[in-house]
Amino acid sequence: MDANRRAFDRNTKAFEACMEASERNREASERNREAYEDQKRFTEEILLRFDKVVERHERTTERQIAKLDRMGMKLETVHRTVEDHRDESRAILQAIFTVLDRLQGGGSAPAT
Repeated sequence: MDANRRAFDRNTKAFEACMEASERNREASERNREAYEDQKRFTEEILLRFDKVVERHERTTERQIAKLDRMGMKLETVHRTVEDHRDESRAILQAIFTVLDRLQGGGSAPAT
């Protein structure tokens, strides 16, 4: 009977240790769940902030692209004006060279 009693006592102690471990495990699980919820809220907040930054960046980029488009149109206008002036300058130079050629006797004879 003494052996049975010792076995019973060992089983009781083992059961109590198991119950204590189970309670510690439950507490750890609760802390883990709370940490998970905190992490989840933190992640959601970071993602919201990131989305706002991306939206702001997209708006800024769109404005910059529109500005560059306007500048490009202005540059095209300036380029066309420069080309027109270049063509006009060439025509003027050609006229000057023609007059000089005539003055130097390379053209038709002067009227007498």
